[in-house]
Amino acid sequence: MPSITLTAPDIGCEHCAQKIKKALTAVAVSNVQVDVPTKKVTFDYPNEQVLAQAKTAMDEAGYPAQE
Repeated sequence: MPSITLTAPDIGCEHCAQKIKKALTAVAVSNVQVDVPTKKVTFDYPNEQVLAQAKTAMDEAGYPAQE
């Protein structure tokens, strides 16, 4: 399964990390890791469609992602 690391500049605390994890697990990604100090989000995804859904979920949660 492919993995990706995205930057989410708006991550500021552990609460933000939990909100992102919740949003991402709702769209069938796995192994979600959020590094608050570096503002990086890493996860595995099964296909490009799920990757697009994950990016949308992060946007909707208030944490737009950049590659």
